[in-house]
Amino acid sequence: ALTKIPPEKLAPGLREALKSRKAWVRKVAVSFVGYYFDDEKLLAELHEIATNDPYREVRSAAWEAKERYHRKLTCLGRLQA
Repeated sequence: ALTKIPPEKLAPGLREALKSRKAWVRKVAVSFVGYYFDDEKLLAELHEIATNDPYREVRSAAWEAKERYHRKLTCLGRLQA
């Protein structure tokens, strides 16, 4: 279903979904948001979710997403290894 949404519309929606009141929405959003961005601010947002989300499943998904996103930014030369 996500492949049918143009990236320029999907990206802002995913970033907004990180703040959803529904845990399952936040969990899905953290899993995909890193594919559509390449800025350091998102890394901080993922860290915040991984550290402070009230749901363990969301924290765990955010931690994995943060690690993937960190590698992406490092590969792109936006972070030091």
